[in-house]
Amino acid sequence: MAVTREIIFKLADEMDAAGEKPTLAAIRKRLGSGSYTTISDAMTEWHARRASQRTTPQDPVPEKVSEAASELTSLVWQVAQEIAAGRLQAERTAIDEERERMESEKAEAAAFADQLAQELESAKAKVIELSAALDASTQKLGGLEQERDQERARADKLQAVADERQGTIDTLKGELAQVRKDKEAEIARLVASMTDRKKKAP
Repeated sequence: MAVTREIIFKLADEMDAAGEKPTLAAIRKRLGSGSYTTISDAMTEWHARRASQRTTPQDPVPEKVSEAASELTSLVWQVAQEIAAGRLQAERTAIDEERERMESEKAEAAAFADQLAQELESAKAKVIELSAALDASTQKLGGLEQERDQERARADKLQAVADERQGTIDTLKGELAQVRKDKEAEIARLVASMTDRKKKAP
C-alpha cells in the first residue's frame, strides 16, 4: 500500500486525539514502512494546518476605546496597534526563521534516517550473502572430509590386503625353503646309498 499524505494526516489526527505525540518514528512504526522524508514533509504540512487552525482572530477594539470618539484616543489606539503589530511581525519573523531552521534540520534528519535504513538493508543483504557462502563452504568442506574418509578407508583396506598377501608370500617362501631342504636331504641320501652300493659291488 502506497503511503500518502492523507494516510499520514489520518494517523497523526488519531494519535493526537488519543493524547499521543505524532513523531516521525511513531508514524513510521504505525505505517510499518515508508520514507522518513515523505513522512517529514507530510507532518510539516500537518503541523502548519494545526497552527493555522489554532490562530486566534485579532482582538476587537475595547469597548471603552470605541466609545471614546476623541481624536487623541483614536491616535493613541492607532499607535498602540502599530507598536503591537510591529512586535507581532518581529515575533512572526523570528518564529518563521526558527521554523525554517527546524524544518531544515528535520529534513536533514529524515534524509539521514533514510540513508541509515538503506545501509541497514544493504548490510542485511550482505549478511545473507555471506551466510549463504558460509553454508556452501561448510557443505563443500563436509563433502571433502567424506571423500577423505572414504579414501582413507580404501587405503586401509588395500594395506590390509597387501599385508595378507605378504603373509601368504612369506608362508610360501618358508614352505618352499622346507621343500628344497627336504629334496636336498633326499638327494644326499640317494647319493650316499648309491655310493655304498658301488663300494659293496664285487
